[in-house]
Amino acid sequence: MAKNDTLDTEDKVRLLRQLAFHVHRKVPLAEALLELVEQELRGSRRRVYRAAAEALAEDDPAKALHAI
Repeated sequence: MAKNDTLDTEDKVRLLRQLAFHVHRKVPLAEALLELVEQELRGSRRRVYRAAAEALAEDDPAKALHAI
């Protein structure tokens, strides 16, 4: 069985809505994205979010969003 290394459209929409909610509430983008990625890393999709976590460690939120 092939491993799923990408998110489907519904998951991407859910993530972007959560991110937009946090940013709308004046949470800095990097902080909000880090919180969401850490939350997803605790879930079942560790492989998908690993690259995003590495990009956030380098203080590059744009690269993290691109990785997702």
